[in-house]
Amino acid sequence: MKKNLFAFFFIIIISLVAACGGERQAMAVPEFPLGKISITAALQELELPWSIEEAWRAEDAGGPVAFSLYKDGAIIAGLTSGTASGERIIHIAFVSSHNHVYSLPEDKWESLMVLSTILFGGFESTHQVYQYFRSEFDSENTVRLPIESPGLHDQVASWERVVNGIYCRVVVERATSSQQEYLALIQFASDLDTFALTVQATTPTD
Repeated sequence: MKKNLFAFFFIIIISLVAACGGERQAMAVPEFPLGKISITAALQELELPWSIEEAWRAEDAGGPVAFSLYKDGAIIAGLTSGTASGERIIHIAFVSSHNHVYSLPEDKWESLMVLSTILFGGFESTHQVYQYFRSEFDSENTVRLPIESPGLHDQVASWERVVNGIYCRVVVERATSSQQEYLALIQFASDLDTFALTVQATTPTD
């Protein structure tokens, strides 16, 4: 009898632990469109020594707001966010050349994807998107296309996936001279149709 009672309580405890471990706690969602304070806080959290200036904002409430991000006195990215019909979007475009050299090589991708994940919110963890990207890039959900008029870059690769119901797109460009790849774009959207986004790759859900 005691043995059966012990087994019964043991099963209950294991079940409770499994249930608690299986719960998904989504990251907080910042207020949209993003403001200078929230973007600056995320940069500081990741120890990215970038400064930020507002570039423009729509007159309509909730409309897109754009910021320019600077590193060492030169612009390195443009960040735009906004809302429409209750849906959210963030678009970060990175410059191809920063202070006369290629910008954002592969060793910088993780921190910038984490930055985008924090700013958008709603994911399971700060590294969820990056982990999917790392496991799939160039093998799954990736489209590669040549650039018709090569200059600094001769090829573009776009990785796309739906993660936690959020459409994620990461674009990298290949340098013509070295064949190394550099980050060009990170884009997250809570709904494709609302923002009229075009899907190039197959976008499975997690």
